[in-house]
Amino acid sequence: MTIELDVSERDLNQLHVGDSSIISLASNPKETFSGKVERIVPAIDPMTRTGKVRLSELKMPETAQVDSLAFAEFAIQGESHFLNVPTSALVFDKNKQFVIKNESDKPRAIEIQVIHETDNQSTIRPVDPSSLKVGDQVATKGALFIFNKMNMEAS
Repeated sequence: MTIELDVSERDLNQLHVGDSSIISLASNPKETFSGKVERIVPAIDPMTRTGKVRLSELKMPETAQVDSLAFAEFAIQGESHFLNVPTSALVFDKNKQFVIKNESDKPRAIEIQVIHETDNQSTIRPVDPSSLKVGDQVATKGALFIFNKMNMEAS
């Protein structure tokens, strides 16, 4: 199987040939396998502002369907810029996406970008990479309620 992915223009310059990735298929998102960046196509689609990244050839899992969408998380320069959270932790407000981070004094809304989403788990990237890291606690139940309460208190 050969996988070709669309990567945002902003992230494309962080990828290098040989970078590793964790791949999942839309037909079976719980099963993951590893791949490596084989080629970065040096052209940007003017409509979507994305470029193509091709992964090295992989043995197709028996459960894969030929028409499945593929998703990948890249380890960029040895460090993951993506985090996984329960989908119930996502809050959408005014065309922006947030998670509610538990901090010692009070909860804080962290703006994020959703990279990949399933019913149970979502891959996100914080807009400000220093605002959220592995090990931070986010609200997984009642996130929208907490977000609305924070907005009411701020008004």
